[in-house]
Amino acid sequence: MLRLAMLCTAALVVSACNRNDAADETANQANAVNDTAEASANADAAALGEGWSTEIRDGSGKDVGLLSYVNGDPKGLPLTIRVHDLPAGDHGMHLHQVGTCEGPKFESAGAHWNPAGRQHGHDNPQGAHAGDLPNLRVDANGNGKAEYLLPKDSGERPQGLALVIHADPDDDKTDPSGNSGERIACAVLFPAPN
Repeated sequence: MLRLAMLCTAALVVSACNRNDAADETANQANAVNDTAEASANADAAALGEGWSTEIRDGSGKDVGLLSYVNGDPKGLPLTIRVHDLPAGDHGMHLHQVGTCEGPKFESAGAHWNPAGRQHGHDNPQGAHAGDLPNLRVDANGNGKAEYLLPKDSGERPQGLALVIHADPDDDKTDPSGNSGERIACAVLFPAPN
């Protein structure tokens, strides 16, 4: 009888161990799935990279849009410009060499970003400035959107840049600013160095 009791006890212990092993295996599999999902999410976040956004303001300081980027393109820095409450029509848009935006005329942004010392405009045989961007089209409701890839240059980030939107369209050939008129909106892309 004692022998039968010992055998039954041993069988129960083995059965319990097998259940614990199965539970441990199930938990390990669940952890592996969670680790894989977490690794995948981390890889997606790393591929997306860091990003930021900053307000575009008019000469009175009113918010009229958003300049943003998400890093991760090996060819350069993709910029997205979204505006609202601007006059309808085409507007010259340039990167200026100083990363400050002091209204009302944004003269603090300096001249166009032009590290190669070229003339203005993609249609100018001696152009274009590195900061010459396409015109921004604003619809009848005052809204507009543009995307631009700021190419990588010599591997170094510029020391300061501002995005400036002008009152008139850029003719893409007249030096120094394509006859694009007054500066009506600005956003700091890279702050000016101290």
